[in-house]
Amino acid sequence: MVGGCHIGRSFGLAVLAAAVVPSFADAAWLGYKNNTTAAVVIQASDVVIVNGQVKQVRPGKAHTLYPGEVAWDPIAAPGPRLLSVYDPKQNNRLVYQDRVDCNKNDIFLSLQLVQPPQAPGRPPQPAVLRLLPIILPAQAPGILPPGSMPPNPTPPGANPPAPGSRPPSAPNTPPAAPPANPPKPPSR
Repeated sequence: MVGGCHIGRSFGLAVLAAAVVPSFADAAWLGYKNNTTAAVVIQASDVVIVNGQVKQVRPGKAHTLYPGEVAWDPIAAPGPRLLSVYDPKQNNRLVYQDRVDCNKNDIFLSLQLVQPPQAPGRPPQPAVLRLLPIILPAQAPGILPPGSMPPNPTPPGANPPAPGSRPPSAPNTPPAAPPANPPKPPSR
């Protein structure tokens, strides 16, 4: 009886945990690509809004992205996200901030320098940072879909095996000779 109660309790906890913990397989993803020429830090923060007022901002993981790099964050629950871009060369100074409404769909954003339109009779304005939505190609080379694991890389200094070749065999060594005086079993 006691063992059955313990099993039932642990099963109940497992069911409760499965219901409460969001599944990343069903979660949407928020992706970023740095299409600038400088390294940046991008951070998405959850925004909690109650009765139309911002009550809390929970910062997420900060991603340092070098030019051309991509990072992904899971979106467990739909809602607004505050995206902040920092310059690591200027003591992580905030250089751009924008709000994105995340739902159940994957979102992929590209950080780009955009030239604003020139007003007639005025000098051209400098380019400004923007996070622009873009479509991620279905099978982009070198980019894995969110939630997948990269293949195991070849260790440094090791040459990858040629296709169709066998792994190297152990060097030819003669088998060890049996000992000259084997141990005797203990007598009774």
